[in-house]
Amino acid sequence: MRDNQEWWLVLVIWGEKYSDDDCNRLIFSALRHSTNCKGVCVLTDRLDRAIDSRATLVPFPEDFNRDDFKRSGLPIKICMFDLPTVPEGDVCIYVDLDSMIVGNLDKIAVLAEKADIWTIDVFPRRFSRFRRARFRLSGGKYFTAGNSSCFVFKNRFPGNPTEKFRTLFAAGKLPKRLLHDDRFIGWSCQEKLRGFPTHLVSYFRLEFLAPAMWITRLFAIFRKRLRQQIVVVTFAGRNTKLEKLLAAGKDERIVDHHGRVGYWTNDLTSGISGKIEAELQAFKDR
Repeated sequence: MRDNQEWWLVLVIWGEKYSDDDCNRLIFSALRHSTNCKGVCVLTDRLDRAIDSRATLVPFPEDFNRDDFKRSGLPIKICMFDLPTVPEGDVCIYVDLDSMIVGNLDKIAVLAEKADIWTIDVFPRRFSRFRRARFRLSGGKYFTAGNSSCFVFKNRFPGNPTEKFRTLFAAGKLPKRLLHDDRFIGWSCQEKLRGFPTHLVSYFRLEFLAPAMWITRLFAIFRKRLRQQIVVVTFAGRNTKLEKLLAAGKDERIVDHHGRVGYWTNDLTSGISGKIEAELQAFKDR
């Protein structure tokens, strides 16, 4: 694979749940670690935000900028696959605001050579030939959804989720259960979706927590080398938000909503917790 694949960073922000500095932190980290970023596109509800001057603020398209799209299911995020300020076919990397960039995003940009869209698949329902065959044989009834905290995709790729959502919603043919970013993207792109290598993009509670502490410790030993290659960590899950982990410190046991356990220590995260804390400090000191 080519090592000079250029790409765009894509962020999405609305309302007050996240601050402008959450965007600025990701922009800082992406440009600090990577060399092939062509630009930054921030989709937003307001153009008066205090966002890094290296970014271009792009208003949400009118058909997506609806209050009901900003609540449960967050379908507003589905508009990201048709960016008016990015040339068609250019590679984009989307990162959720509750994530951390700790490495070179050029490493995941090159994945776009193999497939039009990549996301975080969730164990045990990973994207596979079997899942795609099941989707086809069921007429689309059964499909696998990923976690929409990170994507690599080609802008406006044929059959992209934005295009399909617009068509179905305008025609009143969108099933209510698909009014949800993860589900709709999984359903509409089941044949195209591929899952990120877990040593590059990490879902914190699945990578660093386990059903029992002895398993967590075992993973820390056997996945130590692979974890050094991680470039994005996402903190989805109400009990595993980054601010909670930082507040808990190294002595408080972390328990997610499925009972997985671990600790915020360098030993059990193979140094990733230290990398994240260093990244936050670098942003603060910039």
